[in-house]
Amino acid sequence: MRHAVWRSRVPEKAREEAIAAEATAREEADATLAAAEAATQAANAAKQASETAELKKGQAKLAFLLATHVKGINGKIEGLKHEANKRLAGVSLQRLAEARR
Repeated sequence: MRHAVWRSRVPEKAREEAIAAEATAREEADATLAAAEAATQAANAAKQASETAELKKGQAKLAFLLATHVKGINGKIEGLKHEANKRLAGVSLQRLAEARR
């Protein structure tokens, strides 16, 4: 009943304008929702990229620490080799000296 009253009291042109305004409002709302969805997807992609970058940063730190550790171990091995060579040289010199006696 209300619809019939509204139709009879509102001129045709005003009714068409109201319907057009409602359609425009709906289109704008749909566009706003689509923009919000796109922004959400972009934010999620940025978050994922950030997390990936953090993982790669962590991997780089671990690789550096491992390389530093290996370098330290290699240095210790070289020191031990040097020490062993000194001892061998000392033993050889000692034997040489004993052989001369």
